[in-house]
Amino acid sequence: MKVLLVGRYNDSDSLTGPEKFAKRIYESINSKHDVTFADYFFDGSKYGLKQKLFGKFTVRDNVFKFGIFKLFFFTLKLKPEVIHILNFERFACVVCFASLFFNTKIIYTAHGLISYEDKYFNNPSITLKLKNRVTEKIIFRFSIYVIFVSSFLESLVLKYNKTLKAKTFIIPPGVDREFYGREVASHQNDILEIVTFEYHPSRLRGITLLISALNELNINDFLTVLSENSNIIVLNHKSIVLKKNDYESYRHLLKNKDVIVCLSEYDTFSLFTAEAMCCGLIPIVSENTGVKDYISNGENGFIINNFNKNELKKILTQIGNDKIYRQKLSTNAMTVYNELNWDKISEKYLKLYNSSGL
Repeated sequence: MKVLLVGRYNDSDSLTGPEKFAKRIYESINSKHDVTFADYFFDGSKYGLKQKLFGKFTVRDNVFKFGIFKLFFFTLKLKPEVIHILNFERFACVVCFASLFFNTKIIYTAHGLISYEDKYFNNPSITLKLKNRVTEKIIFRFSIYVIFVSSFLESLVLKYNKTLKAKTFIIPPGVDREFYGREVASHQNDILEIVTFEYHPSRLRGITLLISALNELNINDFLTVLSENSNIIVLNHKSIVLKKNDYESYRHLLKNKDVIVCLSEYDTFSLFTAEAMCCGLIPIVSENTGVKDYISNGENGFIINNFNKNELKKILTQIGNDKIYRQKLSTNAMTVYNELNWDKISEKYLKLYNSSGL
């Protein structure tokens, strides 16, 4: 089967959630089908207009960067049975229009609702906002299946577009095998090691709430905040602000923590939290975080409603003082890997490629 993957291919180990998903899908199915990965010449400082329209560059093996017209005619020539749009990119419209000239199946994995994000978080120009909205509508229109990474995202999208209901599925991103397991048992830590992260405006409220709660508690804890903004917090609390480092040190950091906090106003999944759970970290998330689909309150983590600080303080106190309960939660959190490992996730996509549904 010929499969054309369309998205952004990042050849480094410093990846966003959607970039990691795109790369892992390619790696998972490349040996099973005739796969081509189509990327675009995004960097305007490196690539000129000629390349952006007519260029083609080999990134590795069957991974290519294409110009707009080059991609259109390449798609017509390839005639893939499946076109999988791996994340939201405006250049994906090219393969949608090319699909009008041959029989194919277009699958779109939505990691977010770009029109919603532009309205509440991104603050783009009017022109860019219009481009994004039109692109999103085109991709939704041409896709035979729309895959959402969580029930939270599915519910949000269906509020705005109920016509998609008949062709939607929920498949989460996968977690790499290297994240599974702990290096230090949670109950052996005398200090409650907490980690949170800020790479999006929707998480600032939650970080502020967490800091406020910790300052009002008398537990032996240490807070690590991952952020590109070294000035994100100023407080009288045991804490450190770190940049998310290379792949190995990031994974090692997680395996020596106890609790992952993701109190976000909008997070369609939070792969970072899922990876942390597989490392044995106890998740504390907001109701607007998609990974809550895999959290049973009080069993393998906690879901905080309405940014309730008293509820957060109660949870932190309990797991800070009760090491046996902390270890139970940690052990249970790791079992999420059984649902989120890449073998299982890629198999679900392969079923969609080969059939009319899961």
